[in-house]
This record gives sequence, C-alpha cells and structure tokens, in this order.
Amino acid sequence: MKRPGRRDLRGGFNRIEILVVVVIVGILVAVLFPAIKASSHRYKPPAIPDREPLEERRVYLPIGISIVRPPGWEVVIRREDDWSAGVIALTYPDPFSASLEVRWSPTSPEIPADSNEIAFQGRPAHLKIERQAPNPWFFGSDRRAGGQRESRGYLQANLVARRGDRWITIEFSCFGDHPEVPPMIWKYLETLDGPTPGSATERT
Repeated sequence: MKRPGRRDLRGGFNRIEILVVVVIVGILVAVLFPAIKASSHRYKPPAIPDREPLEERRVYLPIGISIVRPPGWEVVIRREDDWSAGVIALTYPDPFSASLEVRWSPTSPEIPADSNEIAFQGRPAHLKIERQAPNPWFFGSDRRAGGQRESRGYLQANLVARRGDRWITIEFSCFGDHPEVPPMIWKYLETLDGPTPGSATERT
C-alpha cells in the first residue's frame, strides 16, 4: 500500500505535480515572451547610418568643436594639453566597416595636389576620394584590412577646410562597394560645428 503524498516510482509524477509544472511554465512564457519578442525586433544600426542625425547624439571636444555621432558608433576624444588642437574619432564596432576622424588644428595640413575644390557648409574646401572596387576574383585567405579591401572594396575620403585661423581635416573610410561618400554620411558631416576662434567656448 502506498503512503499518501509519496510519488509512484512506477507511474512517474502524479496529476497534481504535472499541473503545477504546466502552470509554472505557462506563467514564465507569458512573462518572458514580450521581452524576447522585443529584443528580437530591437533596432540594430548599420555601419552606414540609415537615420537622420539627432542633436541628442552630438559629441564635443573640450575646445568646443562638435559633431553628431551616427547611431551605434563609438567615440574617442583627444586634445592637446595647450587646448590648441583636438581629434574626435568615431568608429563602428566592426573593424572592417566604417570610421570617421575629425581634426581641429591651427596648423595648416597638407592639401593633396589631386584634390578637388568643393563647397562644404557653404565655404571652400578640398576633397580627395580614393576608391578601390571589389575584386570578385580575390580568393586570398588574408582577413586583415588588405584582404578586406581586395574582396569587399574600399573608399577613403579626405576633406580639408579652413575656419578662421583653424583648420578642419575630416577622414572618412568604409569597406564595401561605394562609388562615393554615402549621402547620409554627408548629412552627419554637415553637423560639424566649432567655436569662433578666440572665443570663451574654446576652453569650456
């Protein structure tokens, strides 16, 4: 004769225990499913942004220059000890995707002889673009930058502009088959802003 409340080793769990397990599993599913569903549809920003710049993502150098950061990009900020120059480096987490570096300096940079004169933010600037088209016949095993350029293609743009007694140098690079700087990247470049030379905002 079985004792009350003991499990029947030959029959497994009794009906009450099975019902309790089913109820617990049902509650867990009901609680966790919305979170799982939301995470599966969470926005994952691409390397080349697909959304307009938002002011809430603006990043600043202590000397006052700033730019809006593309969503998902990481930021590294550097400046000279005398506050005369600085760099905002923006990179997408994937090392073989895209990067952007903005330099702000009183020293005139070297302007490539083969660059083109353009208008940037309504002022004269010099732009040089180097492009390497994808090589569909590249079967090398090198997964470093050289191999990525060969197989996927590569674009690098260098822009130089003057602002008063300061110079802006922008370097943008990305992997992939891009015939020119993507239009959305230009929208982020246009958010570049800097202090008036000699103003108090340079040292805030």
